[in-house]
Amino acid sequence: MNLDWDDSEEFVVRAVPPPQAQEWLSQVCTSESGLASSWWQYAESFSAAADRLVKDSPKCARDTDLYPIVFLYRHSLELRLKDIIDVSSRLLGGCEQPRRQHDLVALWKKARVQIERVFSDESSAENLQALEERIKEFNEIDARSDRFRYPFHNSGCPWPLGVSGIDVRCLKNLMADICSLLSAARWQMIYCKESERGLSSLEICAKWTMGTEDPADVARLAQFMIKLRESSDAIMAKVVGIDQGTTRE
Repeated sequence: MNLDWDDSEEFVVRAVPPPQAQEWLSQVCTSESGLASSWWQYAESFSAAADRLVKDSPKCARDTDLYPIVFLYRHSLELRLKDIIDVSSRLLGGCEQPRRQHDLVALWKKARVQIERVFSDESSAENLQALEERIKEFNEIDARSDRFRYPFHNSGCPWPLGVSGIDVRCLKNLMADICSLLSAARWQMIYCKESERGLSSLEICAKWTMGTEDPADVARLAQFMIKLRESSDAIMAKVVGIDQGTTRE
């Protein structure tokens, strides 16, 4: 793989793949404000990368495979908690930005207060308490998000892992449950507050996924959703037709 140095003043490195590899490589497009526009999008990318590593890891993986996997999941969790805090602050007109905080327990305490505003029933309380226990476990292993990034502590001593082993497949399933719960809480917070302001579901979706409240963008999103639903209905009709034909035979 060759490196193509851009002549412009900006520092840009372009990876130029050999011809035989170009057919499966695609260009990564970025938004004007950066690679992604929210904490949540970054969190999603980190957890997706961890999922792929777990999937690709052999059953008898090396110990070193553990480091990037756990770091990616841990960082994804940190970003999701920061997103909950950021979203609630924006919805309430605040300006809290928990950028320099890495302690998961401290972040969770702030996020839980906001989540409990929309999830206050007994069942939700049990789920939130179970989630808190998992977050505490993660924090006990890696409180500052550096144990799985560096081989040594700032003192120069090797990091003590503190656990005898980690089942990464079990961790993957656990993170999927955590992400689902936090995602549900996030969107419930958004819909509750934005609905009070009179926004429709499409307007809310456009604002919080596309970063726009422009009526034209909302209209385009509406058309996209209609076409997506029509496409799904058409596919289901074909599937049902095939299934019925098979049944008659």
